[in-house]
Amino acid sequence: MLHEFSQARHWLVQDKFRFIVFLEVAAAGFLVALALSEALGFGKSADDFDPPPMLTASLAAAGGAVSGLLLSGWFGRAGMAGWSFAVLASILSPILAGSIGGSLVAPGLGTVWGAIMPMLLFVHLKPLAVWLGCLFIIHLHVRHLRRRDLDRNKIGPSVFE
Repeated sequence: MLHEFSQARHWLVQDKFRFIVFLEVAAAGFLVALALSEALGFGKSADDFDPPPMLTASLAAAGGAVSGLLLSGWFGRAGMAGWSFAVLASILSPILAGSIGGSLVAPGLGTVWGAIMPMLLFVHLKPLAVWLGCLFIIHLHVRHLRRRDLDRNKIGPSVFE
């Protein structure tokens, strides 16, 4: 078991773009879910179906880490196509993260609810602003790293290459 964990860690860290996007999308998922939980008023009532905001944000961070790992090759590309891929990845990432987080709470219904829930961020201004900020920061940061490594001829493969 320890050997498999060591191999998985090596696979994740060997491509620094994958690792950076993994961490950045996990942090973005946490921040966006926290802003969305606040906008929706989670944790303000004693209702059984009212999840605590930190639990929601933590599950979104776990799902965001996985979606960042899967979509790492979509960030940091040059040109209009690069921005298009980054926007598409930023739309798919909360859906995937929500379905993963929902599956951890309640497999089946939680998966569906978790996939639908992130679409509410397009209705509320504060979570939308946080989401857009995270999109720009992650894309521009990874793009800067790719450009810097392109100058040094050290680009490693991403998940989709």
